[in-house]
Amino acid sequence: MRGYEVDEHGDVYSVHLASQRFNQTKDMEIKRSFGLFFVMLIVLASQEMVVPADARVCLSQSHYFKGPCAKDHNCAWVCRNEGFSGGRCKGFRRRCFCTKLC
Repeated sequence: MRGYEVDEHGDVYSVHLASQRFNQTKDMEIKRSFGLFFVMLIVLASQEMVVPADARVCLSQSHYFKGPCAKDHNCAWVCRNEGFSGGRCKGFRRRCFCTKLC
């Protein structure tokens, strides 16, 4: 049939209606793409705005560690029992210093 098209469902449309339908579909795709782009832009922008503050680490010499500090693991274990978040050996005399976020 001249001037008519058949869609995938077998419905017959005039060429004019088919082109209108094509344009509407294209417009919807553009709007959907723009909406997706806008949402992604907001998500990415919100991630850039959230900047974690650099936490400072405070040191305090352990009250319970005895002897020279040879391994950070042992120092950290004693410091955790003292209520700190960890510990490490420091200095020439190798003392155990406990760490926590200030």
